[in-house]
Amino acid sequence: MKILLWGLFLICFALFSHLLIWKIRLPVRQTRALLAIFFGTFLSGLIINYVLVHTNNTALIPYLLSSLPEYLEVFLFGTALTLSYVITYSALEADSPTIVMIFAIYKSGSEGIEKSKFEQIMNDEILIDSRIADLVRDKMVHIQGGRYQLTPKGKRFAQLFTLIRKLMNTYMGG
Repeated sequence: MKILLWGLFLICFALFSHLLIWKIRLPVRQTRALLAIFFGTFLSGLIINYVLVHTNNTALIPYLLSSLPEYLEVFLFGTALTLSYVITYSALEADSPTIVMIFAIYKSGSEGIEKSKFEQIMNDEILIDSRIADLVRDKMVHIQGGRYQLTPKGKRFAQLFTLIRKLMNTYMGG
């Protein structure tokens, strides 16, 4: 039970820290910042626990982790929650084409939206430009001579997904 409680306490503390930092200033590289906050919180929490265990405060002993497997379980629990949150957060960070479409139709109310107006809303500025800017910001793509080119980091990313698609026997297009 203490493993679950430590894990939940640390993830709640990390979430609170995340919200507080975002209120103060939105980081440019949000995913990297989230990983630093969450893994930093878990490592700090486990170090604090270790220090408290060795202060021999008998009142706290029942609530503290006491063995390497317990530390490992809390860290693995935290890693699973952290990575799940980062994946979920990326969906909130930028509007997906599906979300943009749904909101456009939703805003039109019960009468719906005309096809021509809908096509006007669904343009490259909304659907593509922000994603290209993200790729450039994350140093996966650079623009040279009016052409988009993958950086070494972008090539590794593309190769990883190509490998995964080959292993899963899936191909581009859905």
